[in-house]
Amino acid sequence: MNDTTTLRMERTFQAPAPAVFDAWTSEEVLRRWWHAAHDWETTEASVDLRVGGEVRVVMRDPHKDVEYGGGGRYTEIDPPRRLAPGSGTATTSAS
Repeated sequence: MNDTTTLRMERTFQAPAPAVFDAWTSEEVLRRWWHAAHDWETTEASVDLRVGGEVRVVMRDPHKDVEYGGGGRYTEIDPPRRLAPGSGTATTSAS
């Protein structure tokens, strides 16, 4: 990817906007759902909910004992209607 690449994700949920916003911005709620499979765990979720603040999530594959992480910095926040985390870094590490 380069600086001119944009990824836009859009999805409609049958849930109140504040609950969806909370699912993406609450460290506790992120840990409950952010993982690739039902038996994976989210070992880290950190949110600094302000423009320029960082978001980082790490999930662990229990079968390979490998962690996959990624994150970025928020570029726009308008609760509960809009949340724009910018691109960041992805990491992998074996435990």
